[in-house]
Amino acid sequence: MLLFDNLAKNFPMLEPSLKSARMSYTPGNYLKRCLISALALSVGIGLILGTLSVAFELGLWFATIFFFVFFVFFFYYFFNIPQFYVLKAEKVIESEIVSAIRFLVMEIKSERSLYSAMENTSKNFSLTGIYFDEIINGVKLGKTLEQAINEAVEVCPSPHLRQVYWQLLNSIQTGADITDSLENLLEDIVEKQKIRVEEYGRELNALALFYMMISIIIPTIGLTIVTAVLTFIGVVISLPLLISIWLAISIVQYLFLIMSSYRRPAVEAY
Repeated sequence: MLLFDNLAKNFPMLEPSLKSARMSYTPGNYLKRCLISALALSVGIGLILGTLSVAFELGLWFATIFFFVFFVFFFYYFFNIPQFYVLKAEKVIESEIVSAIRFLVMEIKSERSLYSAMENTSKNFSLTGIYFDEIINGVKLGKTLEQAINEAVEVCPSPHLRQVYWQLLNSIQTGADITDSLENLLEDIVEKQKIRVEEYGRELNALALFYMMISIIIPTIGLTIVTAVLTFIGVVISLPLLISIWLAISIVQYLFLIMSSYRRPAVEAY
């Protein structure tokens, strides 16, 4: 285990990612799981490809190359799972961070204590409220509000929510009024989200053009031309070849839908 702990020191961002993703692994333990999982899957695929290589007389080098390729791919995939969780949590928070801050400001303006305002926020927002609820639970377990917020800052997956925590800490430490700073932060978040929506609109135009090419032009005109040329030169177009082309186009279209959905910003309507 000491070996994996030492290896994990070469990845300083792994521990913060694990904490933000709420994954209860030490960096060394998680790195060990990534290596073992990647090795197991690569060996399984390598054995299958090795059997096929022997059957078709391709040579074992074919399976060996793909073993290393799949090992790197699976290790990269497993290693980045915490970061995927962090990005997913960040999008979830961004989808209602504006409303949560507005509600928090109204609670504070209505002369409620900071603790009561955060408690009500945790009860009224199912997504962002989870992170406020962690602070409330920390206080109930005996921590001070400042300690609970400091711990939440370290594992918060959203930079905007982290800024809210910092403003809360500043208010606790200095006793300053927090409403003005939260309202300024709210305006800044809204402007950033509007800019993100405009950028997504521009990207969507290019993605729509690309989708038309791979879903309409290539399957119809392109495939027709290729069929005509192959028929002209005497190449027989078999059913497996057509099925392979159809599967390739379907995979590209599916990847496009995933990519466009992933790039869609999680913002609220204004």
